[in-house]
Amino acid sequence: MEKSGRIMEVFLITGTSRGIGKALAIRALEKGAKVYGYSRNCTIEHSNYTHTSVDFSDLKQVEKIDFPDGVFTSVILINNAGSLGEMKHVGKLTENGVVSTYHINTIAPILLSNKFVAKYRNVQAKRIVLNISSGAAIHLSDGWSIYSSTKAALDTFTRVAQLEQELDNTGIRFLSVHPGIIETKMQEEIRKNQQEDFSNVEYFRELKSTGQLKTPEHIAKLLLDIVEGNYEPEDVVFSLRNHPQY
Repeated sequence: MEKSGRIMEVFLITGTSRGIGKALAIRALEKGAKVYGYSRNCTIEHSNYTHTSVDFSDLKQVEKIDFPDGVFTSVILINNAGSLGEMKHVGKLTENGVVSTYHINTIAPILLSNKFVAKYRNVQAKRIVLNISSGAAIHLSDGWSIYSSTKAALDTFTRVAQLEQELDNTGIRFLSVHPGIIETKMQEEIRKNQQEDFSNVEYFRELKSTGQLKTPEHIAKLLLDIVEGNYEPEDVVFSLRNHPQY
């Protein structure tokens, strides 16, 4: 367990090897924060960055994660790691694919959120859990039965967790964000699908060809605006598209 005697902002971010997670980590580091990253691979080198290698499909590895002690002005958990999983119609899914996607997208964030509240509930600092969800939780499409349901479950968990923090007077805030359509590895995977597995694939290919995808760096900036209190979401579960700078 790492200890820190310094007063500082601390970010605990999953999925920091690429995409939104990496962009969030880099932006937080640029602002002088201490960042703890959790992902399979380490792709960030910085004196204020501490990496833990984790495969979020393996819950035994998730259970071993130990969040840092210290004196913080704020400690922010961002559950960003996610998997698209198998984009296939029901009847073509595999058991391993279903279980792995639920582990990564739903169960791991819940376990980490539980660790966070247990460890920091009495800490005198700003404490936020920001879950990176998806509009797929409410905008349904064929081929997304698993991905959509994992994100819908995460949204519901976030709502209940926030209600519990209010009842328990912990001062911890829970949020779940639908960040929009972003140029990430996940989008590349979506565009590779066949029409028979995902009938909306041409729509996503068109978004790419017409330059309508947001960059991870832009999304990271807006998400940190929320964490820093510069933008107030309309609800516990919210769409980033409503941010005036989206």
